Amino acid sequence: MGSGENVALKMMTDIRNRSMILFLEIQDFAKKAMAMYRGSSSRDKMRVNVIFSCTGLVVFWMTYMVSKSAFNSSSSSRSNSMRISDSGSGGINNNYGNGEIGSLEGVGRLDNKVEYKEEIAAKEKANIDFVDWEKCDAKFNGTFAPKGDNGKWNTKPMFLAGYPDSFLNTHAIFTALTNNPWATRSIFNSKKGQFSHCIATHYPTVACTVGMGLRRNNGNYDSKVILAIRNPKYAFPSFGTSKAQHYHGLVGQEDIASWRGSRDMWFEQNMNEWVTVINSYQESKEYEIAYYFNYDSWVKVDTGPQMMQELADLLKSRGFNVAPDKDIPCLWYQSVGKDVIEHYIDYKFNYIDYVPMYTEKQQQFMLKLLSSLIVKYGPDSEAPDDKLVGILKEYYEDIRVDTRIEEEGDV
Repeated sequence: MGSGENVALKMMTDIRNRSMILFLEIQDFAKKAMAMYRGSSSRDKMRVNVIFSCTGLVVFWMTYMVSKSAFNSSSSSRSNSMRISDSGSGGINNNYGNGEIGSLEGVGRLDNKVEYKEEIAAKEKANIDFVDWEKCDAKFNGTFAPKGDNGKWNTKPMFLAGYPDSFLNTHAIFTALTNNPWATRSIFNSKKGQFSHCIATHYPTVACTVGMGLRRNNGNYDSKVILAIRNPKYAFPSFGTSKAQHYHGLVGQEDIASWRGSRDMWFEQNMNEWVTVINSYQESKEYEIAYYFNYDSWVKVDTGPQMMQELADLLKSRGFNVAPDKDIPCLWYQSVGKDVIEHYIDYKFNYIDYVPMYTEKQQQFMLKLLSSLIVKYGPDSEAPDDKLVGILKEYYEDIRVDTRIEEEGDV
């Protein structure tokens, strides 16, 4: 049985186990509801029991069908999930305008049978002088934000959305800028069975992490949105490893066989989800993307401080008190950290056991998606976004010239 099938079986087992737990929880809820009807007729009690039991069976059936579909898709993912790249087109030449991605002439192929750690050992490391950075000791000690006459904060939290693993030390960054220990809150960090509203009482929440979903604005949130974005070539494998760490206790990077299996099974779905996050907020009538939290720029010395300054300017415009401009570069360095900066300069990815490789069809798929977005939000489009297009072009070039290509038959 191949690695893709192994991943599918594990996922199917996990879904079935979760559905059983959900079924038992629904039954328990039904029993509690029955207790409320003590003294009622036996017919009323029977109705409540039937309703909740049927609900549980429906949930169990739905999760079973999802798991069955996932298992069946594993055998055909390699042939079906890459159809978009089969059309082929002309020369690459950065020709975004017609959506062409073309051949990969001049793109180096890497032999995955060579130990990646040997390549790392031979790699010339970045030579950056951090002496002056290490000397900086800036700290903003100001108040968070002004309150109104009613004693409530005048500010509203902004949604911080994005594809998973596109967020880089966001809590440390927002805290450094605002001196607010509760600057960011997650809508998923909440009491059992409830979602957090991301509205703090003692501190004014600055940003509320909401992940990929587009949430309705009930008036308690700012219409301005911060969209976290990261090169999908890195975000996708990083997300896979994070899930394995969170749900299965994995330490470090997932093994290469697991990566190949999950990559081939979930590649197209995750790439489309990455695109959907961007499109959903671009097309929303409730929100406006006010800032792109570009993960890949935040880790670079030549662009990170400017990214921090632009974020500070946004927060200030929304009513939050932020650190003075002269301290921004130092706060960027402190909140991101020397180790992280050096690591990403050298490797571009979270881990160094191996670099996530892709097939040529998958590489073409990513280029096609990015090319389509560049056209969609380009200067001649109905909704031009120069900032987004600039970021997408950087991703496009990185994927085009610096993707580790896996040949068929590599194991």
